[in-house]
Amino acid sequence: MAWIFQGNPTHFNIDEYLARNPRFIYWRVNRYRLEVMVGDRAFIWRALPESGGIVASGRVAEAPVQKSKVAHPEALADDLWAGAPVADNDEMKVGIALDSVRLSAAEGMVHNSVVRGDPLLRESSIIRMPTGTVFRLTEHELKRIEELWRIAYEP
Repeated sequence: MAWIFQGNPTHFNIDEYLARNPRFIYWRVNRYRLEVMVGDRAFIWRALPESGGIVASGRVAEAPVQKSKVAHPEALADDLWAGAPVADNDEMKVGIALDSVRLSAAEGMVHNSVVRGDPLLRESSIIRMPTGTVFRLTEHELKRIEELWRIAYEP
């Protein structure tokens, strides 16, 4: 299975989080928490109109677990929330081992305009219903995103 985990920089400083933790992060997962499995492909989506899109990729490395029980609490980065940090220790978090972080077009991120313009991906749930934090990808969507991710990185 494959997933897009979305974050809104208005609420959480995604760029700083990925810069601090370029190899392993946690993401809140309420919906689909029983379906997200270790080994699943994962992409991180930055939700901004002018600089949003896919900014990181990796694989689920730690199944959803309560925040208070994560294996690497140092990777939580509660200080990056706008305003007061979320203190709910019962919140479910999934651990993602990152293989690539690309925070800009120059680094090879896949801009949201590319996804919106793609004949297959423009119908994906992250485009049609962009509220939420976790979006399941179909096999065809995953294949197309993998292609775009590879193409965006080629010199």
